[in-house]
Amino acid sequence: MTVLALHGRVCRQLEREYLTDPDGADPATLDRVEELTEELDERQKYVTHFD
Repeated sequence: MTVLALHGRVCRQLEREYLTDPDGADPATLDRVEELTEELDERQKYVTHFD
């Protein structure tokens, strides 16, 4: 699975958690979204640098 696809799945999970849990999202899900977002940002810098 690509990082982009995984990011999409985790974002959907995060949305589900916010909609169904009055306490908000699971901290582990928030951490995963942050890590994947950072990875995508780093990859975008690399691609932009060589375009």
